Amino acid sequence: MIFYSLRGSREAGTKYINFIAFIIALEIIIKGLYHTDKGHNFILKLDELSNSNLLDINHLPWNIYSELLKIDPIYDLNIPHRINCQNYAISLRYNKPVKTGVFIFDLNNNYIILVGGQAKTAKYFNVKLSEVVRHIRNKTIFLNKYYLKPLK
Repeated sequence: MIFYSLRGSREAGTKYINFIAFIIALEIIIKGLYHTDKGHNFILKLDELSNSNLLDINHLPWNIYSELLKIDPIYDLNIPHRINCQNYAISLRYNKPVKTGVFIFDLNNNYIILVGGQAKTAKYFNVKLSEVVRHIRNKTIFLNKYYLKPLK
């Protein structure tokens, strides 16, 4: 839908190229590849090109982009970006990988939400941390409505 509206515009070239650059940058950010030197330099290059009123899509750094896509994602794509960022920052601080989070399921084992950790889950439900830990450890029904499962 967006591409059709861009085709009829006088500035279709620049808008279209900036949109494609945005999509590419978003993919790099979602995968966490901007933490690598190549990814960081690529994002800076895209920013520089978007400020230069680029008119040809072939001037985008496609070779660097294809190299970046070959790198395994740093972030776990199954959890929210905010939690990935927190885990990455903690793992840098302590020099070991960190995975935090609590999955919340209803009684029929339907996924509801992922909360950032046990303390945040306790705050989310307005209960004591020890109660959340106990229900995760014992795999029992929490508040007569939920199952809590740790992120592994």
